[in-house]
Amino acid sequence: MLYRNIILEDLNDNFLAEFSRRQEVSQLYIKDDDYNLTLVNETLVKDWDSDKKLEKIVDMRKILAAGGYLFGAFNENGKLLGFGVLKSERCGSRNHYMKLEHLYTNANERGKGIGKELFKLIADKARECGAEKLYISTYPAFETQAYYEKLGCVLAQEIFEPRVPIDIEREYILK
Repeated sequence: MLYRNIILEDLNDNFLAEFSRRQEVSQLYIKDDDYNLTLVNETLVKDWDSDKKLEKIVDMRKILAAGGYLFGAFNENGKLLGFGVLKSERCGSRNHYMKLEHLYTNANERGKGIGKELFKLIADKARECGAEKLYISTYPAFETQAYYEKLGCVLAQEIFEPRVPIDIEREYILK
């Protein structure tokens, strides 16, 4: 397994061609106005078609062009197994957060520690940049929430820029 920083010039239109984001969901958390979470049964499949993959690539290019970071995990044949993106801009009342924008592991590679290692690389980079916390807007699936909790993430103390109204905002304290 090879983990490496990916630069803008390496991010071509085929970067996600063989990547499977597929996630079968059976339970979701919903939040009320007071940010209380309730687990509900909801069956759906999250996946990316080629247009969505290109949209993600364009987004990552913008983040890299603005000074952000992209880390990838690759097998011995160079196949992308996972990736994580850290935005360079600071946010929060004291500019003490950096935002973990994307963290995905190929559907067939989950449970092998790839996401955990990518998360560690991103946390290390944010720490190196002087951030105190990571800000993460997470999908509300039960498995996704359990994953971030296992990594040590908690509900965010500050809520800002929620991209998707159903997302659950979390933070990770960089020690």
